[in-house]
Amino acid sequence: MTTPTPQSPISMLALYMLNKVKPPSAARKTPMLKVYTHCFALILTFACLMPASFAHAEPEQRWWKLWQKFGQDVTDDSGITRIDEAHKVQDLAYGELLFDYYQQHYMTSITKILVEQDRGQFKHHKQHADLLLGTLYLSYGLVNQAESIFKLLIEKSVNQETQNIAWLKLAEIYIDQGDLIHAQDILNQKLIRPIETVDNQKHEHLGNIALTQGQYSSAIKHFDALKNAPLKQRYAGYNTAIAYLQQNQAQLALEKLQSLIAQPVSTREEDALRDKAAIALGHYYLLHEEPFLASNAFKTVRLHGPFADQALLGLGWANLTRTQTKQALAPWVALSKRDPSSPSTQKALLMVPRTFENLDAWRNAYEGYQLARITYQDEINRIEQAIIHIKENDWLNQLQPREDFVQQHDKPLDYQNADIPTDGQDAGLLFRLFASDEFDQGFQQYWFLESLNIHLSQWQKQMPVYRGMLANHQTRHAEMIPEVNQQLNKIALKDKKAQLANFEQRFHRIIDNNDLESLANGAETLFFGHIESAENILSKYPDNDSLSSHRDKQRLAKGVLLWDINEQASDRKWKLQKQLKQTTVALFKLEQKQAHLQNAERYADDRFTGYEQRIDELESRNQALSKTIRQVQKQQQKQLQLLAEALLKKRLTHVGNLLANAQLAIARLQDKASVEGNSKQ
Repeated sequence: MTTPTPQSPISMLALYMLNKVKPPSAARKTPMLKVYTHCFALILTFACLMPASFAHAEPEQRWWKLWQKFGQDVTDDSGITRIDEAHKVQDLAYGELLFDYYQQHYMTSITKILVEQDRGQFKHHKQHADLLLGTLYLSYGLVNQAESIFKLLIEKSVNQETQNIAWLKLAEIYIDQGDLIHAQDILNQKLIRPIETVDNQKHEHLGNIALTQGQYSSAIKHFDALKNAPLKQRYAGYNTAIAYLQQNQAQLALEKLQSLIAQPVSTREEDALRDKAAIALGHYYLLHEEPFLASNAFKTVRLHGPFADQALLGLGWANLTRTQTKQALAPWVALSKRDPSSPSTQKALLMVPRTFENLDAWRNAYEGYQLARITYQDEINRIEQAIIHIKENDWLNQLQPREDFVQQHDKPLDYQNADIPTDGQDAGLLFRLFASDEFDQGFQQYWFLESLNIHLSQWQKQMPVYRGMLANHQTRHAEMIPEVNQQLNKIALKDKKAQLANFEQRFHRIIDNNDLESLANGAETLFFGHIESAENILSKYPDNDSLSSHRDKQRLAKGVLLWDINEQASDRKWKLQKQLKQTTVALFKLEQKQAHLQNAERYADDRFTGYEQRIDELESRNQALSKTIRQVQKQQQKQLQLLAEALLKKRLTHVGNLLANAQLAIARLQDKASVEGNSKQ
């Protein structure tokens, strides 16, 4: 993908927009309703955990220690998993972000990352989110923003794989900027024990850089280092063959190309790469005067693939070189009936009648030249009409992205899915224009500008929604405050603290005095009541032999009961102590929420202050950006129009030369016929 340079107006405009435009949903404070929900949940927790007979009041200095021990979550980022591997989602905000990302809503993903980072919602996946944000910035052409993120990740990350991926992305930025030396230094020195996928990307980039620099031995070495990446290895094999040819190692180059042709294919991309290798092999054999081998290579190319025209043209030349003149006619005649705008077809239109000349088939040759002349003239007329159409009509408007398409897919620079017209006087030439790198890059920028404008239009439509959300929050806040205050008054935290202190004293008294009766459960307490009642009745009567047996039974029953309680005393003491600690923590959390809620109420008016102004500013900024985009887009349209005219005029000159050759050949044949006719007379 081609990315605009950091100095281009497109990159600067997109950078300003993504850096400044944030919807009001990026509020820093927790919504009041969420606070209320937490508060009521803790009230319910407190009611469930508070024992009926015991409580525990801690001094203020001990509250925080207990909270740290029993209530605080401890996180450790040192063991962060790689983003390219399956990993457990621990942050809700990160899960929502991944959902949008995998739905291909990339602009929404960027907005969510910025909002949730501002709110501090990435506790376990901050590095993952940063890496994803940098990659998205890079895909949108915001190389400066992406570079700063990757450098920060490299500086602060404790995970080696995260650093490796960040270094790799940074190297890709320098490659896009044309700084190959800097990218090469990073790839060679900064990646430490990378995983296989990252290592393959590293060698792929280094191989391409070396090929660009003319360091063919180094390029071959890097291409050979690719492992377990079938498609990448096919591309690397083709580049390796080119590098061998540049080193005059023809045999190794031919073996690579033949190996590519022999490999099984299962996708259209693999088919195209196989055809390309066959074309390269055929041209090599033609150049080195081995027409039989060249013919075999061209015959392996598919007749309906992107390289079919070149294969038919080359097959004709191979047969002609083998002095099989009649066999050369078959592929050229088939090619001459294909798309007349194809350069290969236009060449074949001249080669067919010239071959007939060599066979002394003068009538066929004359008819062939006439057909070529008519075809060239028609093509010239089409090109001239297309130039007039481009000058007089705003023809680029028909290539603009559809709003429904952008809403559904939201892909950065995904202009390939545009509906290029397949009919009309300029339809056949549009595909030729897109084959030019210069026009293709310019149209990417044009598409990107229009996509940004569609996004701004969508955000502009949401402004009334933001205002409604703000009004609803204010109304809900006003309704909830009295209800929450009423509930807080019912809680009476001071009374609960006093009860907890009394229960704690009672608990320590039980522990210190080994008061087994206080550890009894409901049934045992009832049994104690019966024993005490019997003891009170017996105490009213004097000691005598008739009642001694009853007193013995009463003492025995009490002793057995105390024995049973004593057997379970340690377990019951531990449970009571655990309940006291849980109650202490719950009470502390409740106190913290109450304080937070009181602060929220105190600053409630300030909570909504400025949001209306922010919405107004956002609306005016969107309008200004949309106007600026339209201005830049008009400039881009003008540049694309001039570029299209230049490309079409260049093509017009080429077809004009072919027309001149056809007309000269017709004149030559007419002169020949005239001379022969006079000689016969």
